[in-house]
Amino acid sequence: MHRIHSIVGTLRRNPDFSRLYLALLIAFAADWFATVALIDLVLETTDSTAAASLILVLQMAPFLVATPVAGMLADRFDRRVLLTGANLARGVVCIGLLFAVDAETVWIAFAVVALLAFGAAFFEPTVSASLPNLVDRADLPTANALVGSAWGTMVAFGAAIGGVVTATVGREVTFLLYPLLFFASAALVWTV
Repeated sequence: MHRIHSIVGTLRRNPDFSRLYLALLIAFAADWFATVALIDLVLETTDSTAAASLILVLQMAPFLVATPVAGMLADRFDRRVLLTGANLARGVVCIGLLFAVDAETVWIAFAVVALLAFGAAFFEPTVSASLPNLVDRADLPTANALVGSAWGTMVAFGAAIGGVVTATVGREVTFLLYPLLFFASAALVWTV
């Protein structure tokens, strides 16, 4: 119970952090929102489980490669601009999924996933670098814990919600909603 009071207190005392944290949750959910639809698209167009698994690899590999550079940039440039720009760019990039419709165009889906992971590398380290500027020193451990635990929770939540949307209204609607999540996250970041 003490931990819940600590979390609520941190969010109440630090409104800029609260908005950034909500933007982070939305962006993390967005990162995985279209996973089920993407795997469905790749399986349908290629009939290859190896190609489908490549979607998961591409969601991580570019992130790992770009993170060191992104972390360096987060220390040198306006973080709000970097965060907003990363999410706006990711929102625009994922519109490309609407053009991946068959075996000849499925390569677009792979390119989009790689670019989205690259963009995530600029978002996530910048959020962490921003925390000391957004929360009181006493709240920093709780804020770090919240940010650190957000990814795993939102992977499951984002993929589950995206899977439900894909199963109920279809892959195309999922791909239409996908950029809106990044745009919403960008709008929240801009208010910080």
